[in-house]
Amino acid sequence: MKPETAGNGAATATRCDLCDAPTTDERGLCTHVRDSSYLHPDAPQLDGDRPLTACSAEHLTELIKKMRARPFVDEELWAGKVARALAAHPQGLSLYALAMETELTQDQIAQAALWAGRTDAPHAAPAPFQRSTALGSEHGDRSG
Repeated sequence: MKPETAGNGAATATRCDLCDAPTTDERGLCTHVRDSSYLHPDAPQLDGDRPLTACSAEHLTELIKKMRARPFVDEELWAGKVARALAAHPQGLSLYALAMETELTQDQIAQAALWAGRTDAPHAAPAPFQRSTALGSEHGDRSG
């Protein structure tokens, strides 16, 4: 969803996620789909819940079909959460602090690191996923 704004900053329209045509409240169709690659920019509790906007029922159907063809991979979502936390803390985080920041278990963080490090992963790992930081000692050891 790409909101457009008027000169005063008020939202006036959004754009279709398929064709980029402008939509309005009266004309646009919106829904949410599960997507493990989606990180919400402001609300981490909405990670994995991608909003879709379309200019027509046909475009909405096409968008939903494309998203349903993509598997939801928990480890991908977790890797994104870890990458976001590490980007916000370039000095690094202990494993405990990373778990608190992401609301993931240490096991989920380890699984995310393994997923991100796979060479056959179907999707690129979110940048800047730093395995050595994520899996360092609980005291912030970044040596790996």
